[in-house]
Amino acid sequence: MSLIHTTEHWGGNSFEYMVALLRNEAVVQASPSDWMPWNYTASLLSQAKTK
Repeated sequence: MSLIHTTEHWGGNSFEYMVALLRNEAVVQASPSDWMPWNYTASLLSQAKTK
């Protein structure tokens, strides 16, 4: 619940955030601080560029 609330607090879509975490599980585990609700979109864009 706290991730959902925090994501919504930062103006994000909690469903999209959770999907991004699941789709990028290995990268999230390697660097969890890059995948916080307030900065995950930058990490998501970075992952898209490397694929």
